[in-house]
Amino acid sequence: MAQVDLAQPELVTRPEFYPWQTLPRQQIARQYRQDKLPHALLLCGQADLGKRGFASAMAQLLLCRAPVAEKACGECPECALIGAGTHPDLRIVQPEAPSKQIKIDQIRALIEWSGHTAQRNGLKIAIIHPAETMNNATSNALLKCLEEPAGSTLMMLVTRQPARLLPTIRSRCQRVNFALPSPELVLPWLAERLPDNQNLALLLNIAGGAPLAVLNHHDEQYLERRQVIAKSLAALLTAESSAAEAYSRLAADEPVMVVNLMLEVVADALRWQVSEVDGTVKNQDLAGNVKVIGQSVSKDFLFRLLDRLMQEARQLSSTSNPSPQLLLEALLDAVSHRQLEVF
Repeated sequence: MAQVDLAQPELVTRPEFYPWQTLPRQQIARQYRQDKLPHALLLCGQADLGKRGFASAMAQLLLCRAPVAEKACGECPECALIGAGTHPDLRIVQPEAPSKQIKIDQIRALIEWSGHTAQRNGLKIAIIHPAETMNNATSNALLKCLEEPAGSTLMMLVTRQPARLLPTIRSRCQRVNFALPSPELVLPWLAERLPDNQNLALLLNIAGGAPLAVLNHHDEQYLERRQVIAKSLAALLTAESSAAEAYSRLAADEPVMVVNLMLEVVADALRWQVSEVDGTVKNQDLAGNVKVIGQSVSKDFLFRLLDRLMQEARQLSSTSNPSPQLLLEALLDAVSHRQLEVF
């Protein structure tokens, strides 16, 4: 298998450790200095906390010949090879387009690679991301490698869904948990990178506290699109709009974003129905449309809609390759006709 191109956002030039990753960085660096590095690490945490970037930065740190203050120098031959994506002792395993799964042939090639002697500095590192995209056959193939690890190889499995991994894989890895950082730590960091954005606290709250979601996905236009999605759902549920009209307004948005936001709006509408207190609404920027839905739709229907949205969200995140656009169109039509069967 050809080595995966490293020219990706978290893997180019000089990978970055984020401020909220200090403790795991120090722990792993200390283990390496003390020659107590485990053969496998399981990097766990929700999306947009920089786990993959951490794995890349840690790989560069451990392979670097002249690290400074637990960071790679960025100038030695090892760092140059990593920056060029040609380091022979660093392997990245991830789904190859158009597949959404890591295939068994990729793991077999990884196992063969891990059995060879390191070519440069004595250590070989493999990053498997996202680890939850391995199926049972692929996972079992990797398990054999973890059961009989090569002495000079470190494997870093990156996942936001560790429960989807085989228990036997989880038990053979040292788990490194990435928790949500405090807003007090994140907001100044975001302000340095987005100095003109006046809605950082709101955007961080919307992102569930995940800093990189704000940096990479959430901006003023995102706030506007949230309003369009919530308003479209409210109009659909109050019969002020047809499914076709709703789809025309939402076709430009990622279906995953649309479905996930609708999930949050419906959950907020249910909370508001119970208390009729505005403070119970999590998505305060959408409170107006949340209240319209809560006042117009029965609790029973909202629960059925919630179930259907959860089903669609699972479909969109699965490896079964559904057509996102067709799925969204069918969902809006089902909502419009009040046909919310969950299959």
